[in-house]
Amino acid sequence: MRRLIRSDVPSAGRCLARAFANDPLMVHLLPNPKRRDRMLLRFCTLIVQHGIRYGQVFGVGDTIHGVAVWLPPAEAQASLTRLLYTGGWRLPFLVGINGTQRMLRFRSFVEQRYRRLVPQPHWLLHMLGVEPEHWGQGLGRELLTDMLPQLDRMQVDCVLETVNPRSAILYERLGFQTIEEIAVPDNDLRCKLMLRRPG
Repeated sequence: MRRLIRSDVPSAGRCLARAFANDPLMVHLLPNPKRRDRMLLRFCTLIVQHGIRYGQVFGVGDTIHGVAVWLPPAEAQASLTRLLYTGGWRLPFLVGINGTQRMLRFRSFVEQRYRRLVPQPHWLLHMLGVEPEHWGQGLGRELLTDMLPQLDRMQVDCVLETVNPRSAILYERLGFQTIEEIAVPDNDLRCKLMLRRPG
């Protein structure tokens, strides 16, 4: 595992796009299957760019088979100015107007609860994904178990969101607890907001 740099952005974006190609939330946010792969690649690349600029991004595998994007306390609830500076202004061009509206509606809905439930300084596991052909090889755990001890030493909480029950099981094994399960607007998905206190 290594910390990624700007030259890794394209391959890390492709890795996350493959990891989330069939993710239920992404299918909801980007429902057009003919355009989803292209839009998801653009969106994941933006997430990696933002993470490298304002947080820490780690990858595993010689050609990057798994990626974790972490944001520190000051960036865990990124300001609009910073997101725009990173390239967020391109979001409607990356995922379309409808995709942008669905994403913003979902983010607004979740963040209302997020800010109320987790007002204290914390790190955010913004995105973690492993390419499907490498699932079950422990790469997700590897991406987590290097950073979490550092947060323990700093005595800082960590927060993440997931709609994937399988992922939630892994997070629970590493000390995360569900603090609220949120119904995704216009869908039957349930988003778990999970918190891990320092060990």
